[in-house]
Amino acid sequence: MEGLIETAVSDGSNVEARGNMLIGAMLAGKTFANSPVAAVHALAYPIGGTFHVSHGLSNSLVLPYVLRFNSVDAKAAKDYAELAPYVFPDLNTDRGAQAVSAEFIEGWRNYQRD
Repeated sequence: MEGLIETAVSDGSNVEARGNMLIGAMLAGKTFANSPVAAVHALAYPIGGTFHVSHGLSNSLVLPYVLRFNSVDAKAAKDYAELAPYVFPDLNTDRGAQAVSAEFIEGWRNYQRD
């Protein structure tokens, strides 16, 4: 998944990047079958139903806020910091978990702005 999100979003004609994102979505779906999806989906469902926006859009709207809320927990911040370089390969991970986690969350917000 490293670096694919930005490529797939910025160049919709890149079939390889979009195909790899589909594989990533399938793998994410498999993980959902084995774990609760919790706050992001719980908040996204009413947004989608009320405002008639897609499931993906409603999830993306709440994701950074749920990540920020969860990141006050040291374990969550550590997990986000560990995940960060796979999603944002250029991220500087030589800092503490809280700093890397905060930059990881900001990266998601930047995707929303783009």
